[in-house]
Amino acid sequence: MGSIKLFRSPVGLLIVINILIFVCIRVLCATAGDQWLTIPAVSSSWQLFISKPWTIVTYMFSQFDVWQLVFNMLWLWWTGNMLASLRGNSKVIITYLAGGVTGALAFILYNIADRGAGSLIGSSCSVLAVMTCVAVVAPSLPVNLLFFGRVKLKWVVVVSVLLYAIGSDFNAPAACVAHLAGAIAGCVAGILLRRRIKPARRGANLSLGKDDELILNGLLDKVRRSGYTSLTPSERILLIDITKRIGK
Repeated sequence: MGSIKLFRSPVGLLIVINILIFVCIRVLCATAGDQWLTIPAVSSSWQLFISKPWTIVTYMFSQFDVWQLVFNMLWLWWTGNMLASLRGNSKVIITYLAGGVTGALAFILYNIADRGAGSLIGSSCSVLAVMTCVAVVAPSLPVNLLFFGRVKLKWVVVVSVLLYAIGSDFNAPAACVAHLAGAIAGCVAGILLRRRIKPARRGANLSLGKDDELILNGLLDKVRRSGYTSLTPSERILLIDITKRIGK
């Protein structure tokens, strides 16, 4: 039953696809050579990209480095499930793809302007898009961190994006530009999602901030679609916390 639920979740499905492709790439490279990495990767050459247009999709699901895979999938699991709970499953897929496509195009355009060479592979652009999107949708969402206590989501994401930048290879500025483009795509997606949300109706004793309204609407929509049991433990705690503040 757990595996069935995993495949029903867009986040779980994205993670499974990334892991399966990672395993395939590692096996192929170990048996047939590293040239297999060029098949899913986006080339910095516009001419080569035109000859392999599928790479604009395949690169965002492909990783070779195990630590890149681990960190990307952990962030995707955490922030992707948040975004799915607040705005729906389809928004996770759309944001993931938008971040990946934007990052790839930025990578190619930068290399055309700088006459650089190389290739881009990995889901970092897509994951950064999901991270920044959920931070824009619900910036004040409280997150409990070990040693730090309760922190607003926006600050966690800001620090995380900076760590992504610090961890990037500055000898490959095109990759840094691609990551930044993915994060910007997520911000734009988050702004669009916030504008399309109708505020919750305020009762006589209802005193909520705008972020709380967005979060409450997302949680209630999930309950209406799949029932209360579909909420994760952290989502149930958040729902109880908001409803307690409503009653004050």
